[in-house]
Amino acid sequence: MNSANEQCSVMTGVSVRSYGVDLPIQNDDNQPLKGLLKVKRYRTNIKTPKKKIICRPGRPRPRVTWFLENTVVDDSYESRPDGITVNHLTFPNIGRQHLHARLVCQAVNTHLANPTSKVVVLDINLKPISVKILTQESQISADRRYEVECRSSGSRPEAIITWWKGSRQIKRITKN
Repeated sequence: MNSANEQCSVMTGVSVRSYGVDLPIQNDDNQPLKGLLKVKRYRTNIKTPKKKIICRPGRPRPRVTWFLENTVVDDSYESRPDGITVNHLTFPNIGRQHLHARLVCQAVNTHLANPTSKVVVLDINLKPISVKILTQESQISADRRYEVECRSSGSRPEAIITWWKGSRQIKRITKN
């Protein structure tokens, strides 16, 4: 499983106490995330699908906090009867502004050890911002050949451009 384990030893008299947090991060299908979260988002005027991410550190029970870059976005968590502490982050409005943003799940269970954290980078698919048809001609006539160009910008990944006449895709240019 994708996890990080830090240990901190503290001398107290003659005994040694070890503090550590095991910190796996999973998606809502319980699959481990390995640093990059792919988000498909092509429509802008409808409700954006929510993305749920789960951070499950182990024992001893820590406080679990989610950050977007350096801002706390969720500091609620639950301690389950099995000893696991879980923080479910539901991210409802993922957009262009979050491209390559870092989500950080941080767990801390004592002031004696540094917090343990895992980072997930948002890799977002985006629809084009603009699509333009470019031509040198202001008017066109039948039975003549014209060169027309279509340009799109702002998409991620790069847009695939196709040409259509009515409801039929044009797959090749006919030469007269």
